[in-house]
Amino acid sequence: MSESAQFYFDQQIQYEEKAAKKFFKPEVVQPFNLIIEKLTSVDTIDESFFETVLKDVSAQTGLKLGAIAQGIRVALSGKKASPGLVEMINVLGTKVVIERLKAALSWIDMNV
Repeated sequence: MSESAQFYFDQQIQYEEKAAKKFFKPEVVQPFNLIIEKLTSVDTIDESFFETVLKDVSAQTGLKLGAIAQGIRVALSGKKASPGLVEMINVLGTKVVIERLKAALSWIDMNV
């Protein structure tokens, strides 16, 4: 199995140090919490829904889409480069995505 796909199978994600320090900032806490809230009501996420969620969260928080998306990418894969967000979300499933976002919030709480 390729190391680049290992995050699909890992129970706990190991974050690349540089990626976590760059994208896990206090300003992503509110967006992550809003995304978790929005995802708890759905079972599957298509590209249109996820795009709408990101735009809504960006508008609510004033944080750029790229900063939110990169933070999510690191939360889900542990890396700053990965497959597309919607593809990862569809493979991982909503429950795992929520768990990984919560784990990232815990990391931020302990390290920032």
